[in-house]
Amino acid sequence: MAYVGTGDRKSETVTPFYSDFTGLPPTLVQIGSWEILREDSVTVVERLKAAGVSAELNIFEGMVHSWQLFAPMLDEGRCHVV
Repeated sequence: MAYVGTGDRKSETVTPFYSDFTGLPPTLVQIGSWEILREDSVTVVERLKAAGVSAELNIFEGMVHSWQLFAPMLDEGRCHVV
């Protein structure tokens, strides 16, 4: 987050991680078990639910960050990309 400089790194204009999630539509989060941002993803889903948003978290064993992008090469990707 070097581009923030001396700004507030927790500002919702810098990252939606700290935004108010109230009123967002139902949300599906899919991550791999080897996802580098796994704990952040879990936290976001918890915060969505706390804000009254219907949220579901799917963790796919053995998958990495953005594994869905590998749909042309991975059966798991082909099965979970709409």
